Amino acid sequence: MSRDRTGARMGRGRNGPGSGRAGAGMSRDRTGARMGRGRNGPGSGRAGAGMSRERTGARMGRGRNGPGSGRAGAGMSRDRTGARMGRGRNGPGSGRAGLLRAAGPGHADTAVARQPPRAQPEPFLPSPAVGRALPLAVAARRTAPIGGPPPLPRPHWRAALCPRRVTFSRHSPPPAPPAARRAGGGTWGVRGCDWRAAPPLRPRAGRRAAQLLKGAARPPEAGAVLSACGVTPGATTGATSGTTPGAITSDGSATMPGSLPVNAESCWPKDVGIVALEIYFPSQYVDQTELEKYDGVDAGKYTIGLGQARMGFCSDREDINSLCLTVVQKLMERNNLSYDCIGRLEVGTETIIDKSKSVKTVLMQLFEESGNTDVEGIDTTNACYGGTAALFNAINWIESSSWDGRYALVVAGDIAVYASGNARPTGGAGAVAMLVGPNAPLILERGLRGTHMQHAYDFYKPDMVSEYPVVDGKLSIQCYLSALDRCYTVYRNKIHAQWQKEGTDRRFTLNDFGFMIFHSPYCKLVQKSVARLLLNDFLSDQNPETANGVFSGLEAFRDIKLEDTYFDRDVEKAFMKASAELFNQKTKASLLVSNQNGNMYTPSVYGCLASLLAQYSPEQLAGQRISVFSYGSGFAATLYSIRVTQDATPGSALDKITASLSDLKTRLDSRKCIAPDVFAENMKLRQETHHLANYIPQCSVEDLFEGTWYLVRVDEKHRRTYARRPLMSDGPLEARVGVVHPGVVHEHIPSPAKKVPRIPAATESEGVTVAISNGEH
Repeated sequence: MSRDRTGARMGRGRNGPGSGRAGAGMSRDRTGARMGRGRNGPGSGRAGAGMSRERTGARMGRGRNGPGSGRAGAGMSRDRTGARMGRGRNGPGSGRAGLLRAAGPGHADTAVARQPPRAQPEPFLPSPAVGRALPLAVAARRTAPIGGPPPLPRPHWRAALCPRRVTFSRHSPPPAPPAARRAGGGTWGVRGCDWRAAPPLRPRAGRRAAQLLKGAARPPEAGAVLSACGVTPGATTGATSGTTPGAITSDGSATMPGSLPVNAESCWPKDVGIVALEIYFPSQYVDQTELEKYDGVDAGKYTIGLGQARMGFCSDREDINSLCLTVVQKLMERNNLSYDCIGRLEVGTETIIDKSKSVKTVLMQLFEESGNTDVEGIDTTNACYGGTAALFNAINWIESSSWDGRYALVVAGDIAVYASGNARPTGGAGAVAMLVGPNAPLILERGLRGTHMQHAYDFYKPDMVSEYPVVDGKLSIQCYLSALDRCYTVYRNKIHAQWQKEGTDRRFTLNDFGFMIFHSPYCKLVQKSVARLLLNDFLSDQNPETANGVFSGLEAFRDIKLEDTYFDRDVEKAFMKASAELFNQKTKASLLVSNQNGNMYTPSVYGCLASLLAQYSPEQLAGQRISVFSYGSGFAATLYSIRVTQDATPGSALDKITASLSDLKTRLDSRKCIAPDVFAENMKLRQETHHLANYIPQCSVEDLFEGTWYLVRVDEKHRRTYARRPLMSDGPLEARVGVVHPGVVHEHIPSPAKKVPRIPAATESEGVTVAISNGEH
């Protein structure tokens, strides 16, 4: 509350002549203008809960002001007599502003700045939501209120650290042109804040507010936004659900800038996830049993100790660009997609052949025939985690205001090679392409991601001229398992919170996953990971059943601590035995590609997903929850879940994606087995030549799969040229992308106003060989 200079107490109730009364709004000068609710005597005034305006023109913000100014606390004011009305101590005639300050006659803003008295008015920014002007603070305090944000350097736009709950009050406008008055006039200002989370609040009720709201410009209704984008209601994009931040919504409520409306989730696109998936691996492999003999190690070290049977590898004819070119074109052809239906393309890889030019820009040559250059996204790198980061970025793009209705394309590809020694058998190579969009058969569950990131030198590549990493094997295993522990804990907490919100109160266990897939450096580590998750369930269960069931015979480990068990052989052996059935039921089938092709780095976990889809029918997969654990050294990890659609009918999206991968085992078996000594020669050749300029690869193109892109040459400026091996069984291959074949109906999306495209039935494609380049630096 405030006092005017007569010393009258300005509170609620009736007062005598010359007195004032405090209200819920703001105060005006001593002329006795009406400022609050209720009746007052002659010459009285009424204080608001926000700020006061003295005729001295004092600015009421946080900071220091000159003589004759006023200083308020949170909703209190001082007049020029120096009466103590706010927080803090002031000298005669001075005061301090609270949460707001006056910005000149008839205006108020949310500044928190130090300014001299009678400073020049700040610039105004138009507010499209209400057709008004909002003052812009141009400086910020170096100190913050208790419980508020950290100090900021000056100058700084204060709204970046806005309180999480703000209430709005409307203030009288200054004299304005007739057009502005017709628009409603006035400005919005903060009259109270709360740093705690809270739903969006409504503006003050009252006749004046109602009149202003009635004439204010409003954002379009949600249905109009949806219609403009060609999306079914319940599928708009963006965090603000079609409203401008800080706008008045159609129901009259006000949203805080940067906040989500209460019903925002209902306006996101429906069932966003993986619509189609393609995998590529090299046409040659080395047998791990033969490699054990060649390396002179004990029998079973690679095949049993690591769980690896075969390892795919690339000759000098293939690099990361050619792998990604191959998998992208195969996905587009198999699903009969036009390149102009792709609005985002992002590549996750740690195989770097250029420290500036991205793999994504090389892939853009596939889009040239379609004329589509409006494609967002770029490369993402952090060891084996880059593919998952690219996938999350694609999902976030589709669920954002940036989405234009087109698909996103995510590519994960790598060539994993090691120096000769114990690590070399854990290599591999390959690429996975995923089409991401709404109405997907594999839906990423919203809000169910458990992430853990930390600094460690477990695996890294500091040598810029070598493909070989530096590996601390023991530390790498510890980082992997500790990340798994933490991600699983975070995931469980989040799904428990969701269940409680829905009225379900029970523990989450591994039985709630239909399948579990993991990043697979080698298959044995995945088996240990399932045991590790069972250990987590065991220790988190307050009353585990140890007499029978999955925890039978494990009572001796009841008091152990997770962090003490990373290399405890007894714990590992006991829980691997206890989890054996769980592993066989939920995980073993996903290791087909890992076992037969090795570690592909970024596409490793998505090769596991492809393996799972290839070996189960749509009816077996429908409705299942698949856990996905992605790990990248250094390190970054996330455990998230995919919900498989319920629709398993013939011709459904789920039926199509499983059918497209049904030949996976046949393709693996069709590869050529290479002797270990030839494999070693290939590794030596790659080591000596992968960074050379003016180089023509030596290995045969005939050993490649049909339709594979390969490296033709590297010129004196390190510019790479590629060509595609013909698809001989289908006639000449026409490598021009986006070609409309006779008798084939292609769906194009020239603008976001069109509907989200479906995937037409797959047909065979034709073409001829063509060479493309990765361009200049």
